[in-house]
Amino acid sequence: MKWALVSGAGSGIGKALSEVLAQNGFSLVITARNLKRLEDLASELEEKYGVKVIPFSFDLADHANADLLYERVKKLEIRIDILVNNAGIGDYGYFVDSDIDKLSRLIEINIQSLIRLTYHFLKDMRQNNFGRIVNVASIGAFFAGPLMSVYYASKAFVLSFSEGLAQELEGTDIKVTCLCPGPTNTDFFTKANAKAAKFNMSEPLFVAKKGYQAMKKGKRIEVVGVLNKVIVFSARLLPRRLLTKAVYLVQGHLKERV
Repeated sequence: MKWALVSGAGSGIGKALSEVLAQNGFSLVITARNLKRLEDLASELEEKYGVKVIPFSFDLADHANADLLYERVKKLEIRIDILVNNAGIGDYGYFVDSDIDKLSRLIEINIQSLIRLTYHFLKDMRQNNFGRIVNVASIGAFFAGPLMSVYYASKAFVLSFSEGLAQELEGTDIKVTCLCPGPTNTDFFTKANAKAAKFNMSEPLFVAKKGYQAMKKGKRIEVVGVLNKVIVFSARLLPRRLLTKAVYLVQGHLKERV
């Protein structure tokens, strides 16, 4: 039996990635905070695709829970061949006016827990000489992000870490893919206290399918969508200061919800 683990599986891209993996014959360990959502998804995928789905409720805002999640999986004596680090949150607004505790949660989820899950499961993958790791970042990873500065910086970390790790694993049958979607039709903007973008919006299932295909090919970076590829390419051509100012103007339209 082939197994994959997906964090942040309760909704959005994580839920869609879980479905794509199940559709391709993978049994799943899925995790998020909302156990009811996970149980509903588990029942749906098991009935629809005939795979086994095990839900675990963990809040990865405490990176110690990443260690606990790994320990729970090890007790099941199953081999995780695909690790999908999808869990992540954002926050919108001027840094100095932000809730520092929420920003600390953001760093714990987007960076610390991702690092710890990767560390634990990669050791097992190295022992088995096989594995696939998908780290979900954002096209924001290629830019500085005024009004979402900590979020953008966290995704830049994910991109840099993924590329570095992929090179370390060159020559093995363990591959790392960094999935970089643009604005996606999820509840991300609502949770980040921002209005949803009105343009260039992808559907989660489209993003998930692109991510799965990139993982199968062993691609290191997958930017989803033609326009997003153009936007990312522009980062190589234009001065950083000009790009940052442009991002600031775009972000200014995502005014905080009242």
